[in-house]
Amino acid sequence: MSSVTTIIPSGVIANTGVDWCIQDLFDIFGADEPPYTYNECFNTTRGTQKSSFQTICCDGRIIDSSRNLWTVQNFSSYPLDLENLVCCRESGQRLPGGIMPIDKDYTHCSAKEIPAPLASLAATNTVNAALYLATYANAQQDGTTIRDWIRTETPQCLWVETASGVVEMTEVTVPAAQITTLPPPNTDRFGNPIVTSTQRRNYGNATTTRRTLKPAATQSTGKSRRVDRSVLLSLMGISIGLCVLCAL
Repeated sequence: MSSVTTIIPSGVIANTGVDWCIQDLFDIFGADEPPYTYNECFNTTRGTQKSSFQTICCDGRIIDSSRNLWTVQNFSSYPLDLENLVCCRESGQRLPGGIMPIDKDYTHCSAKEIPAPLASLAATNTVNAALYLATYANAQQDGTTIRDWIRTETPQCLWVETASGVVEMTEVTVPAAQITTLPPPNTDRFGNPIVTSTQRRNYGNATTTRRTLKPAATQSTGKSRRVDRSVLLSLMGISIGLCVLCAL
């Protein structure tokens, strides 16, 4: 396996006015197909821009092995340390499906997720990270048939403002990024098919292509069709990003 040498934040990032974020790469309220809406961490009123940040992305979810991020009351006093951040990798695994008990301790990876130090994924960032597939065992029902549910998931990423020079940086050698580019999705987040339609307009021989959402089918009685269980699980799996402006 090839490797790359890069620099990453080092040591504890205390309450020094440094901005950082942990959130999904793509905005969950954006489009279900390209062009996607990207999340960002910069704030022009605070003097930061997109290039101010060092980013690392994970094909799963990011946790802090030393502290439950979801119970932190005041992030301005939370000491972020990259050495404690772990990527719970989902890509390529057959994850438990169905309705699972809620794990209230977010300091470890769940069953079948593969833990990896986030720093070891430093070659994967917001520039080259891509959507990935996650498989949930026996989690989709089609009539009386139960089968595995394969979902397209968005990477979760860490942004750390490093341009100010406040954060100490260190040089590391890590495995090169292994990115698999998926074809455009065929369905939206609610399971409705995305249909490609070609429209010809009076612009010479020019042809424009537009992808549109096909409405969900309805019964003749006017009632909406029954929601697939996989859709309900999808809604339950929405993740919320953590953004910290430590100087506030």
